[in-house]
Amino acid sequence: MRTVAWTKSDSRASAKKVMPLVSAPSTKFDIEFWLVLGMLLLTTVFPAISKYRSYDPNVILTNPAAQFTWSLMYLAAGIRLFTLRGRALPIIKRTPTLWILLAYFVLSIGWSVLAATTLTNSIELIGTTVIALYIVVRFTLRESLEILTLNFGIVGFASLAMVFGAPGHGRMDWGSGPWMGIFQDKNTLAAAMALGILSTLPLIVEGLRRKRVFSLCVFALCLTLLVGSHSATAAIAVISAIGVALVALILRSEKLTTASRAAIVGAIAFVVGTMWALNLTLSNFLAMVGRSPNLTGRTDFWPYLWQAISDRPFLGFGFDAFFRSATGAQYLSNYVVQAGGWTPYHSHNSFIQALIDGGIVALGLLVITLVVALWRAVKYTARSKEKISVWPLAIVVYLIIGSFTETYLDQVNTFEMILFVAALMYPLRAWAITEESMASRGLRPKS
Repeated sequence: MRTVAWTKSDSRASAKKVMPLVSAPSTKFDIEFWLVLGMLLLTTVFPAISKYRSYDPNVILTNPAAQFTWSLMYLAAGIRLFTLRGRALPIIKRTPTLWILLAYFVLSIGWSVLAATTLTNSIELIGTTVIALYIVVRFTLRESLEILTLNFGIVGFASLAMVFGAPGHGRMDWGSGPWMGIFQDKNTLAAAMALGILSTLPLIVEGLRRKRVFSLCVFALCLTLLVGSHSATAAIAVISAIGVALVALILRSEKLTTASRAAIVGAIAFVVGTMWALNLTLSNFLAMVGRSPNLTGRTDFWPYLWQAISDRPFLGFGFDAFFRSATGAQYLSNYVVQAGGWTPYHSHNSFIQALIDGGIVALGLLVITLVVALWRAVKYTARSKEKISVWPLAIVVYLIIGSFTETYLDQVNTFEMILFVAALMYPLRAWAITEESMASRGLRPKS
């Protein structure tokens, strides 16, 4: 993204020509508004329904009704994107590592231990990405945040109703443990509510008064459910993301001098360096506050995954195939016995999952995509005058931190993957709109 300047004054007539390209405003009666809201709700509804039908994660993940409905959503988003291809193509061209990663997962069919599963799920991953791209192209960031706020409000209210109305289903340990609402477990609820907090805060700070009140109510609801979930890792990740967002907003203030900015950056570097020197890792910190240092059993099966990775370090086992295959069952057989029959169905770590799915190649592409997303989000925040522009940065930071204990990235039909792609692409949308506006005026950007 480049710093843009105009080489001649804009006329009012030319501005009128550009406005339809800059935004396609939505209203509460807009069918596309409700379509996107429905897509987001589906990420919760189908898993919520499936968890009462079977305790087998593979059944939950391969629900035929869900697959058919999601296929319709992919098709609808793809058709609409085709009509908006003039806006979509500049964004697509500037996210090459993401598309290369997706293509690589499709190619992993060739060496997958479960080729049919890899084919189906890699197509679904592309479909999930298409939905996110459609949201970015069709709606402004502010409009998307309004949709997300309504979505998390509905999901949060349903979860709270489940916690108190049917605690046997809404809380873990048969109604006596942490809250999980309509989700499969407390960590999934916590992740959704953390994303809800990060999506409502920008509208609370910078939004219309009526929408601020509603956003504040949804924020309070999400915060209550996050606390009730007792998820320390989600809480740490969301606090860290908010902290990074606040620092970014402070650093871009025109009232700060260069020396002040350097002092703030130096102080942050000192704190991070001290934590590193004291070996204050996430597991050590959790142990200090009385939580399980093995991340509630997550790390117990990681040694078995590392053994599998060492056997196929470069290409992995094929996208989303390992945990559903006989090969994966063989590697995890001893752990399953030790765990009393419980079988993990993902790595609880996005980076380990990338190694399992696609080896070192997939991990490299994922890391590059994350670095690009983080860098663009930082520049977008620094160069925008709106406070809501900090949302992509907050989302990327949260997902990076959370990915060390959960599998958030490269997952199909999930909040996390949709919002990650949106956070990656919204800075590009702003850049594309600026370029489009200037081109329509016959202007050239100055770097």
